[in-house]
Amino acid sequence: MSAITGYLSFSGGVRLDELRQWCSAAAQAMSVRARGPIAVWADPSAGIAMGCKASGDAPAGGCLVSDRHVLVFDGEAFDALEPAPPPGASGADRFLATVERWGIDAALPRLAGGFAFALWDRRERTLYAGCDRFSERSLYCSTRPHSFVFGSMLGALRRYPGWQGEIDRNALALLLRHTYIPYPHAIYRGVRKLGPATLLALNGDGPQPREDVYWTLSQPADDGFRGTRAEAVEELDRRIRIAVRRRAAGEPAAGVYLSGGIDSSTIAAVAQSESAGAIATFTAGFEEASYDEAPHARAVAAHLGTAHTEIYVTAAQVADLLPRLPDIYDEPFADSSQVPSAIVARAARQSVDTVLCGDGGDELFSDQRQHRPVWDLGTRAAQAPMLLRRAAAFLLRCLERAGPPVFGRRSSAWLQRRGIEGPFGQQIETLAALLPMRAPESWYAWLASEWHDSEMPVLSTGLAAHLFRPSPCQCASDYLEAIRQFEALYQLPGDFLVKVDRATASAGLRSRMPYLDPAVFPFVWHLPGAVKYGPCAANKALLREVLYRHVPRPLVDRPKQGFSIPLGRLFKTRLRDWAESLLDERRLRTEGFFDWRLIRRAWCEHLADQADREDSLWVVLMFQAWLAKSREP
Repeated sequence: MSAITGYLSFSGGVRLDELRQWCSAAAQAMSVRARGPIAVWADPSAGIAMGCKASGDAPAGGCLVSDRHVLVFDGEAFDALEPAPPPGASGADRFLATVERWGIDAALPRLAGGFAFALWDRRERTLYAGCDRFSERSLYCSTRPHSFVFGSMLGALRRYPGWQGEIDRNALALLLRHTYIPYPHAIYRGVRKLGPATLLALNGDGPQPREDVYWTLSQPADDGFRGTRAEAVEELDRRIRIAVRRRAAGEPAAGVYLSGGIDSSTIAAVAQSESAGAIATFTAGFEEASYDEAPHARAVAAHLGTAHTEIYVTAAQVADLLPRLPDIYDEPFADSSQVPSAIVARAARQSVDTVLCGDGGDELFSDQRQHRPVWDLGTRAAQAPMLLRRAAAFLLRCLERAGPPVFGRRSSAWLQRRGIEGPFGQQIETLAALLPMRAPESWYAWLASEWHDSEMPVLSTGLAAHLFRPSPCQCASDYLEAIRQFEALYQLPGDFLVKVDRATASAGLRSRMPYLDPAVFPFVWHLPGAVKYGPCAANKALLREVLYRHVPRPLVDRPKQGFSIPLGRLFKTRLRDWAESLLDERRLRTEGFFDWRLIRRAWCEHLADQADREDSLWVVLMFQAWLAKSREP
């Protein structure tokens, strides 16, 4: 694990000492990610400098120099065609060896793992920058009139000359919709975040990079699976074992994040079956039973015989962590599970160097059935005349003011079963907003947004649209497939992988994702639905069959619970003063990013129990905390 950065001048005339100074300062700015020594390579004749900051006390092995190439590298890499990486070599070594054997364009489709890199080709005088198939490791870059800069973190880019630092309000609006800033956007104007499997190529002649995508979800790993369902289960078991071995290869101490759900339990079960001794497993617990998955994880761990650790997250720990979140996540990020993720990572680092995670399991194995009721309801609504739907929406808003007794609890449960969640008043408000929409697929975009067009508080913006904008869907299967594609392409890399990578890196811990291995992901992604979900169309049916080989069904057959913290209660107790200071009316007016009236109304509604606004408020609070930190000297 390292942090990388670099500078390329298009006009030359940069001294060696300047290049080294800039690059060293940029690398030092990423100390929250990597705390080890810094290595800098520079060539003033080409106007280029590249640097790498290592983790721990290890040498900066992510910076390698050969006769032709200079590489700075963060992460892990291995040949996807080999069952296991050769012992002794680092990810950077394997990456460079593959590139020098095959060339950059042919090498990248062969490489797998989580990585970000920059490669200077001295013969061609070309700089290549890119990341892995799912952006497990982030890479930011900025093209200026006379230079190109890049870094694992935004803090590195701020250390180079010519930095502007203007906040992109369009990206801020996307943050308020999604709770994360999706690629290629970044919080600063003129900065971009590389997307999955992206490769940039630049030479010193000018700021026009060539951009390629070297792998897509539509590319199968082989000729396709044609066996029976029983054979598919056997093949999936074999492939997950390969992925676990590869992701844990060369790691003297590797553990598993275990929630007790299907995805993480399968990784833990396979990892334990591959180990001669008890592997370490970790889970987060909460005092509130509705948030606490620890008992489920404990039962799975006891059956598997792992060395299990429970970390119970307290309000005091949350409050202590808040000042560090802007540094850990580097740009505004507001998935509330970032808090327990960071706390568990710090605890896990006390006993292991690497953790295997179940991220990617939902996107890969789920049939997205939780979204089907919304499609059904939206399709029925679309059959009614628009005038009637608008009248119904108006009537619902009027009745909503009368409160829950108008409809009673049964109506609330009816809407809950159809994918419209929350307290009764919010359910009615949501339905009133959805009914006038022309297309059923628009319902998902609205439901997946924290702040909507009618209340978007960001000032001076064109109201960035939700990224879910599929072609018109003709049937439920089209709709569910569009959601599956969106969540794999945007939510997985932009939210879940960022959350885990930043949390573990801040603790000096390496994270590995076996489900994203090329032995697993393309194989499952392209399986026919009948094979993947079985005759009963059970959710994650294929993965369950692998898990049932290790764990009894009663231990894992339960509804998905999620991984979050009780923010709504904490906003009214331990975190109230912190939130009040960030949402202060005068402060919001002075900063000028938000319509203070909308923010204050949401805050007051939440405190008065008129609406549950914890997620909407959290995203605003995370931006406010980040903004304050970014303006510190």
